[in-house]
Amino acid sequence: MLRHLRWVALTALLAAALVGCGGHSRTSGADAAHHGSSTATSSAEPSPSARAARSNDALLPASEVGSAAGGTWTQHPAKARGTAIGACNLADMGSIGAASTVRRDYRSGALTAANEVARLPDQMTARRALKVLESFRTMCDQHPGRLTAVSLDGGTGWWYVSGSDPRADGFGVAAIGTRFSLVALHGGTRAKLAPAMPALVTAAAARIG
Repeated sequence: MLRHLRWVALTALLAAALVGCGGHSRTSGADAAHHGSSTATSSAEPSPSARAARSNDALLPASEVGSAAGGTWTQHPAKARGTAIGACNLADMGSIGAASTVRRDYRSGALTAANEVARLPDQMTARRALKVLESFRTMCDQHPGRLTAVSLDGGTGWWYVSGSDPRADGFGVAAIGTRFSLVALHGGTRAKLAPAMPALVTAAAARIG
């Protein structure tokens, strides 16, 4: 029953996030039709390849993960879409309204990490996506700790740790405008992961700001 109630709540949250995204698309289409093709030509939208390159640049390099979490890290090639990062998250960013996502995974001995960068289509969808990410924590059965804020210039940042020792999980979010960077650490104790999370969120924010 508890699993069913969580699924119902998740479905409602995802629907709300995607309605915001869909509403934006319909408005944009109507505006383009009203103003004609000259409006579309005048807007300097970056090409898909340019957006992909910018998103890849926003991903943390292994050296910055090591600076925050300690140790020597190796990184895997970036990929356009993957499963949700963070033990409590029930959906990835693409499923809650992101227009584009890119992800990179890392390893250092028994520890693993992940970084997902996402671009949301508009501010309303971004605000809804942030609420969905916060709600995943409240629905989580992995004993999540308290949500701890990280001070970011012009954005929102927070993190928490969930799970049990010795394989706990840390998860954090940096959101600036319509760009999000999600970071996750897995495989250490809560005492080991918690000090690394604020630094990871801050580093992630610096790359999307």
